[in-house]
Parts: sequence; C-alpha cells; structure tokens
Amino acid sequence: RGVAAGLPARFVALNPWSPTRTVRWRGFAALAEALQPTPTIAFCGPGERAAVLALLGGSVPVVAGLSLPDFAASLAGCSTFVSNDSGAAHFAAACGVRVLMVHGSTAPERTGAGEAVELPERLWCQPCYRKTCLWGTPCLDIAVAAVATKVRALGDLSGGHESP
Repeated sequence: RGVAAGLPARFVALNPWSPTRTVRWRGFAALAEALQPTPTIAFCGPGERAAVLALLGGSVPVVAGLSLPDFAASLAGCSTFVSNDSGAAHFAAACGVRVLMVHGSTAPERTGAGEAVELPERLWCQPCYRKTCLWGTPCLDIAVAAVATKVRALGDLSGGHESP
C-alpha cells in the first residue's frame, strides 16, 4: 500500500509529459486555466519535473517521481486523469480512475484507455505511431475547449472516482 501525496480532496490530474513529441499535446497549461476553479495537479515520473514545469509555466503544482504504490494512493481524490497516450494513463485506468487520453499519432481503438479525445476528423497520416513527424504534429492541434468539455462531461468535478 502506498502513501498519498498531500493533495486536495478532489482534483483533476494532468500527465503532460512524454519524451515522444508525436503524443505530447501542448494544451495542458491552458486546460488547467480553463478548468479553474477546479484544482489541477500534474504528475510526472522521475527526472521529468523540469520538463513538466517548462510545459506548464509554473501554473500547476507538480508531483514527481512517486513509486507506483504512492502514485496509486495519490490518485484517490482524482476526478479525471487527463493524459497523453502513456503508461501512466493505463495505470490510472487500472486504479479505477476516469481517464481522458489525448491522441495524436496514436489511435484510441488500438492504444486507448478510458475516454478519448482527438481531432474531429483524422488526418491522412493518422494513426502513424511514429516517434517523429515531418509535418509538425498537426494531429495534436486539438482544441483546449474540446478537452475541457470532455473533462467536465466525464463527471462531477466535486466528486471522486468510483472504485471498480
């Protein structure tokens, strides 16, 4: 059993970092702002804190480098876990947390966990599953408003997740 980090009773969790640019959505800082006054907390793995702080501009508290048991315990108050396509999103889903996964170069029907958000219409090159993009990752031009709407639609932001 893990120990939860000192977090608000209810919050939206963000997982903004990925070393792979083709899955790294750039809208997490704006999403946190759009969800105000709901508390948002960013999570990241060991060695990723500086990159996450650079992405978020210091606007969101960051919890970094938790063990898996501590990460699971810290998700107890999470209403929705918003993430790039990542192992952390799959882990959060396995913990019974509502997950909203942003898809760029990947496809929810193959690698998704929880609910998906992607462009309204896929580009000719999607999904490619590539680690680099010659076109500047237009697949990640997903509107912040679309993601915020899905976060709100997933459930009561004042309540927590339901355990399976």
